[in-house]
Amino acid sequence: MILALLSPHYDWRYVIASYLPVAINATYVCLTIAITRYTIRAARASEASAKAAADSAAAQRESLTVTQRAYIAFTGLEEVELPTLPSLDVHFRVQIKNVGNTSAMRGWLRTEIQLSEQDYSAEHLPSLKSKPNSDLTVGPQEPLRTDVFYHFRHSDYTLFTEYKRKLYIVGEFRYEDVFGTAHITKFCVNYSPLGFNTTPFYNEMS
Repeated sequence: MILALLSPHYDWRYVIASYLPVAINATYVCLTIAITRYTIRAARASEASAKAAADSAAAQRESLTVTQRAYIAFTGLEEVELPTLPSLDVHFRVQIKNVGNTSAMRGWLRTEIQLSEQDYSAEHLPSLKSKPNSDLTVGPQEPLRTDVFYHFRHSDYTLFTEYKRKLYIVGEFRYEDVFGTAHITKFCVNYSPLGFNTTPFYNEMS
């Protein structure tokens, strides 16, 4: 075979014509495989990069929604008028504040005073029935105050002074932050002849 190839009469055109297409096809197949592998690796790398960018954007947004959102906090009660004979009227001023960095929007506040024979607890929560003040906007670091009133009957006031009745100042503020997320702040404070006492329940922020 080798001697035949070395012969001056050997037809190299036949060899080229026979094996060149095979070589070209083999080269094409190899290049196709290489390009396919590269394309797959590039697609996977692009997908990983896009996922990392999406995760980073989501983390940044989550951080913003936590650090830049509105936070409505119940900050206390002010005694405006305490029950005294003969009027027995009670007047308190509820104080809340947006302690966040952006406005609380589309808020509504509901507060009321309830006289209860039974102590409120986690199993016996207050029920709010009053009509709320609606469509409120509270700017960042801005306070909001609202007044609540109660008139004692003489019999109830006697029970109150004997610690057989308690006044509960309860309320809630529902609002949306600038990111469109809804939140609620609830508060509950009881009042007795000894003064105010914040209850360990129904006082929460979301």
